[in-house]
Amino acid sequence: SGHSSTADDLKGLVVAPIVVEQDSRQDDPNFERDSGSWTQIVRPEHSGGLSVQIRFLRGVTKAREAQVLGLAEDSPKIVCIQFRFLNAKADSTIIRRLRILQKSSSASGSMIAPRKVVAPPEIEQLGPGQQTDCVVGVEFTSPSDRDGSLQVKFDIKFGSGAMPVDIRPSLGDLILPCKRSSSDFDTQMGRLHGFQRVESSIKAEWEGLAQLILEAAALTKIKGSPSDHLRFVGTLPASSDTVYVSVKQGSSAHKLVVCSDNALAANSLVNVLKRAIS
Repeated sequence: SGHSSTADDLKGLVVAPIVVEQDSRQDDPNFERDSGSWTQIVRPEHSGGLSVQIRFLRGVTKAREAQVLGLAEDSPKIVCIQFRFLNAKADSTIIRRLRILQKSSSASGSMIAPRKVVAPPEIEQLGPGQQTDCVVGVEFTSPSDRDGSLQVKFDIKFGSGAMPVDIRPSLGDLILPCKRSSSDFDTQMGRLHGFQRVESSIKAEWEGLAQLILEAAALTKIKGSPSDHLRFVGTLPASSDTVYVSVKQGSSAHKLVVCSDNALAANSLVNVLKRAIS
């Protein structure tokens, strides 16, 4: 009976536990939630039937995978890449001895090379129509706020064939999580002007635009935004500067504003978002 009286006391508080549960679920790794969009890096018509796609992991899923691979889970120098292999051979034969080998690449010019790569063991065989995923961890020599400046090269070997691939995450893929309240966002963004504020217009369906933006960049959505205003924040990996993204709904085009103390990164992020949305 003690239990039921406690339950009566809690009747008015039903909402609280639900919110807590949702937050704890956010702490559980989830590949679909914590990743960018897939990019095709090997096409079956060029590789005798092997299809390879990649996407970059983020947030708690990235942290867990980095930990599993023996890398520092909270370092901005770490990039975790999920590979998806598919046997799309027209003749229904098996693809054997599939492996990802790092090609040595010294840092040339403005490119930043890996310090350490952790690749999965060889996949012995992939039957017709079969698909398999794996994660590769890369620790770069330093983090970067410059778009496309981290570079890692692999040979994807299978049977008697090999395909060279060159992977450069966009700045959008490298942005780190950030927490800001709605009022903090408005105050901080309002302080950034001149070079620190980059404005552009985008044409896209408003419905689904938030999802497109989150696929292109690992931003954190600000809760409690009005339905005609999208707001996001993120942390730049090298400088730890905050980047603020605002999209206001318009009748013919929407207004995109990106603000940061790092003007170059703000410009890059506008370009990353426009590429993904257009």
